[in-house]
Amino acid sequence: MPCPSQTSGFYVPNYVRNETNERLTIPNAERALDEPSTSGFVNIQETRMCSVCEENCWERPALGQNTGWMDGWMDGWMDGWMEEKEKRKKTERQKEKRRVISKFKAVVIKFDVAYPYGTKHDEFAKVAEAAHTVPDLLVGEVGVKDYGEKENADLAERYKVSKDDFPVVKLFVQGISEPYTFSDSEFTADNIKKFIRTKSNVHIGLPGCLEAFDKIAAKFSQVRDPEVKKALLREAEDLWDKTTGRADQKTAEVYVKTMRKALDKGDDFVPNELKRVQGLAKGKMSKEKKEEMQQRINILQSFQHEEL
Repeated sequence: MPCPSQTSGFYVPNYVRNETNERLTIPNAERALDEPSTSGFVNIQETRMCSVCEENCWERPALGQNTGWMDGWMDGWMDGWMEEKEKRKKTERQKEKRRVISKFKAVVIKFDVAYPYGTKHDEFAKVAEAAHTVPDLLVGEVGVKDYGEKENADLAERYKVSKDDFPVVKLFVQGISEPYTFSDSEFTADNIKKFIRTKSNVHIGLPGCLEAFDKIAAKFSQVRDPEVKKALLREAEDLWDKTTGRADQKTAEVYVKTMRKALDKGDDFVPNELKRVQGLAKGKMSKEKKEEMQQRINILQSFQHEEL
């Protein structure tokens, strides 16, 4: 029967008893639930509300005593308790994710189905592989379920990602409140890398590019003072002199010649040259020549950098 000292039979007890008949306060009981191997949490089905209200306790019933009258209430209480615990754990996981993400200058995330496959998934995997040696970049994937417990559906909703658009790539840049969304019609690893480089200050290599020259090219494209551009050109020329290896020397030459022509013909040279080379690359040519043209396109795109 319900405890006569209570005006209502619905309350949270101050403590429960474990298998050794030891009293556990509710916080300790929660800890016991987290560590069942060490605490042996009380079996709720073997407890009942006391008839004399000994400090709102739960006592073990006598052997064979019927406790079915309270099973439904206890099931509801435990369901609520467990739901609250899961909410707290989820909140802690989200806090931990934010702490991890805050350590990187840029974080690129692909929102997709829970178990992705296919060409686009393979292309994104290439980005993750290339980012392995880039300490300032974190590459991740969020699998979204629209069934069952709808895992990560809340994240997709938060960042306005629809399952009809999967896969969706979002770039989170340190110091920028809202993420950038990859919108290129061609979902390729190189295009995603260009997207990362263009929207952030994080370098992720493209075929045929050299990191040191890419950084000079990015600065060159952002400044307007001719004297500063000339100084950057001299820096690139000095770096070219120190470059070893035939392939890298040839690549360095392309950077330097591009900067010289940009100084001579003005800021419109790079976008116009990029458009011209892209047009040539669409024509019929050998595989080797096409790769060479693509590398030249990649270098020209190093000079296109958005100010953040």
